[in-house]
Amino acid sequence: MPGYIMHLAEGRLLEEALCDRGFLKGERDLSLFQDGLLLPDTKRKKEKITSHFWNEKDLTRLAIPPDLELFYQKYREKLHTPVFLGYWAHLHLDRIFVTEFWPENFRFLDDDGKEQVLGDKIRRVYLLKQKITVPVQEFYSGAWYYGDYSRMNARFIEKYDICVPDIVSGCADGIAEVEEEDLYTVRQELLELCRTSEKHSLKVFSPEDLDELLKKTAAEFLQLLGM
Repeated sequence: MPGYIMHLAEGRLLEEALCDRGFLKGERDLSLFQDGLLLPDTKRKKEKITSHFWNEKDLTRLAIPPDLELFYQKYREKLHTPVFLGYWAHLHLDRIFVTEFWPENFRFLDDDGKEQVLGDKIRRVYLLKQKITVPVQEFYSGAWYYGDYSRMNARFIEKYDICVPDIVSGCADGIAEVEEEDLYTVRQELLELCRTSEKHSLKVFSPEDLDELLKKTAAEFLQLLGM
């Protein structure tokens, strides 16, 4: 899934339009929106089942996309408030990243070299643009996939003028899946990322493709809002 910095970068693409249409009014609303962009990732590992609205039928997959319908059903009446807009945008980007962007960049393969989605069957990852195959354990390491998260951060921070958002007291009120206190840990991690990130070449993804992804998902999200 996209990291904190990528979610905040997409948020930068959305903020002006949301302000122009009156969804965000003033600095407090902007901070609430940014907090919402981060709140789903305050939960880790198995807790993401609830914070990311994973559907039980998808839990055997290696890549589990948020089920936006589950989110809509529960919070339909609150979707246009600042923090829920951020939360919704986060889930939307995560879903597109897994269901559309991943297949454009790599394929998961089993022992027989056949494409596979079930986590316990996947043995290798074929990188489409590099035309190489990497063992799945090696792929999900600092050398490849997770390393690209670190390598892309400095570029996103500079290009999208990323700032670590303030935490608005009560920002998680009414969201049963997350707790505000966990957001303070995320904020400290973000401050450290902004302090230490350095530009490096990516090994799995293309910076240009990532930029296009953010433009696409931001435009689609605005369409969901009727904009």
